[in-house]
Amino acid sequence: MEGSHLAADGTSDLAVARPIPVEEQEGLPQAEEVDPIINEQKARQMWQFKAKVIAVGLICIVATVLAVVLTRKDDQDTPPMMALDTVGTTEVPTSAPTLSPESYVKHLLPDYTVQSIEQDGASPQYEAFRFILKDLESNSSDYSVEKLRQRFALVTFYYATGGSGWKDSSRWLQHDVDECEWFSQEPKLDVLDRQTGSVINTVQIADHPCEDGAYKHLAQYGNDVNGTLPPEVFELLPSLVSVNLDPQGADWNCSGSGEFQKCGYASKYIITGSIPSEIGLCSHLQCISLDYQRLEGSLPLSLGSLSLLEYLRLYDSAVTGEMPLAVVHLKSLMLLEVGGNDLNGTIPSEIGLLSNLTSLDLTWNALTGTIPTEIGLVSSLEGLYLAFTGLNGTIPSEIGLMSNLTRLLLSDTGLTGTVPTEIWLMSSLTSLDLRNTGLNGTIPCEIGLLASLVHLDLGGTYLIGTIPSEIGLMSDLTELGLYYTGLTGTIPSAIWLMSSLGGLDLSSPGLTGTIPSEIGLLSSLMVLDLSSADVTGTIPSEIGLASSLEVLGLYDTGLTGTIPSEIGLMSSLTWLYLDETALTGTIPSEIGLMSSLERLFLFQTGLNGTIPSGISELCILANASMEERNGTVVWSLVGATSVAQEAELWVDTNGTIEPSDCW
Repeated sequence: MEGSHLAADGTSDLAVARPIPVEEQEGLPQAEEVDPIINEQKARQMWQFKAKVIAVGLICIVATVLAVVLTRKDDQDTPPMMALDTVGTTEVPTSAPTLSPESYVKHLLPDYTVQSIEQDGASPQYEAFRFILKDLESNSSDYSVEKLRQRFALVTFYYATGGSGWKDSSRWLQHDVDECEWFSQEPKLDVLDRQTGSVINTVQIADHPCEDGAYKHLAQYGNDVNGTLPPEVFELLPSLVSVNLDPQGADWNCSGSGEFQKCGYASKYIITGSIPSEIGLCSHLQCISLDYQRLEGSLPLSLGSLSLLEYLRLYDSAVTGEMPLAVVHLKSLMLLEVGGNDLNGTIPSEIGLLSNLTSLDLTWNALTGTIPTEIGLVSSLEGLYLAFTGLNGTIPSEIGLMSNLTRLLLSDTGLTGTVPTEIWLMSSLTSLDLRNTGLNGTIPCEIGLLASLVHLDLGGTYLIGTIPSEIGLMSDLTELGLYYTGLTGTIPSAIWLMSSLGGLDLSSPGLTGTIPSEIGLLSSLMVLDLSSADVTGTIPSEIGLASSLEVLGLYDTGLTGTIPSEIGLMSSLTWLYLDETALTGTIPSEIGLMSSLERLFLFQTGLNGTIPSGISELCILANASMEERNGTVVWSLVGATSVAQEAELWVDTNGTIEPSDCW
């Protein structure tokens, strides 16, 4: 039969079930009874899973439709989109394929910048934002993310520092000019003499502000920058190597008088505000020069992140607070000049870690405490300036270990004790200023070993004893100050042979001697002050050969005799003090030849006669009386104390002259 499984012999090819005896069932798998309830639960779970899959699919479809609709709406409201570049560390949405120019630029900027843009339409950041948007209209395909940030930072700096008022702002803000071609000074650093303003040394940094398109040198010194430092300069210019905004070229001005003068650039174009903490993000910074500004607040702790920093100059500003320990851990520092601020606290002992430091200037600060002995570990130091501070204690002898030290200025401090012997053995010293301190002791004969010394000022101290003759061995000395001390004895004759002297102040009551004829050999001498010293004898005629003299102080001395007529040869003299002496005779008419003379002090002397009529435009302080002879006012050196100027003078009803026109 077709389809049958029966064979011809009646057998079948189908499997035949047969019972298995119980004893043979051991080890065989057993059939389980099917539970209808479990089958129903499994069916229900499968149905729920399928329903969830269908629901998720519907949601995705709806979301896709909405996204398309919204995107098309944005296309109608905004300019054409631009592709989003990879943006450094700035987080930008990766799900949206495009952004508007406004959103794109904001995504490149820090949150605080975006906040300034959105909240202050007059801020430098908003002006920079507008500039960049205009940039994108014509140059969007050419500008990388880094370049947009770079241009934004520089434009922000321009507006924050009054760029429209700079001396030179050529090519700035021109959309078709690369920012590396906007005007910049040559990147360099001028090291100044803080007293005279003269350039001691120039550090050449680079030839151009950019390198391989990266802006590395912000050099606008002497360009009348005026305003604040925007933080974007440091956060958006991470390749910065140097910043120099010093007001170079401004008038050099000194305030105060005498030894208390404080000098610097006098400019109305200054940087105010605080130093942004973002400065710590510029890990490549090697030079920061912000001298003679009015920066406030404390030094940011983030300065400690600038491990490559070599030059830090913030001289004569308004910085307050203590010096952060982070600063003294900058082991690359070569120059640290933060004098002329209001820093307080002590000098940290960690200062000894700055093994590359060559100049440390902390003058004119409110520092207290002692000079740490660890400073002797800075063997590379060439200049140590701690004057005009509240430092006290003694001078650590470890300073003598600084074999490269050339300038040591510790004046006008609370330092006491004796000068360490090691100081007198520092043959490399060119300037030693210890004036107006509590230092005592004597001047040892070893002072003659300071053969390189150019400036020595020990005035206003408690030094005693005599001036050693070995002082004359310092042949390069140009300034010597030994005024108002406890020194006694005769002025060594060797001093009058020091031909390099430009300033000599021996106005100390305990010193004695005469003015030798050798005074005429001091052709470089500009200031000679022997006031209050027990100087006797006469004024030698050779004094007229000291043609460079500008100030001659001989008041309150024991000088006698007459004023030599040769004094008229001193064409550079501006101030002449001869008061409170025993000088006699008349005023030589040659004084009228002294074209530079402005002040002549003659009161309380034995001088007589009349004031020469040839004297004009000169203030004379003298004991004088006035009378009229044939219509001409004549002044005689007798009578009441007066001040004379020209022939008209300032005369009151008693016939005396008011000093208001002379002082």
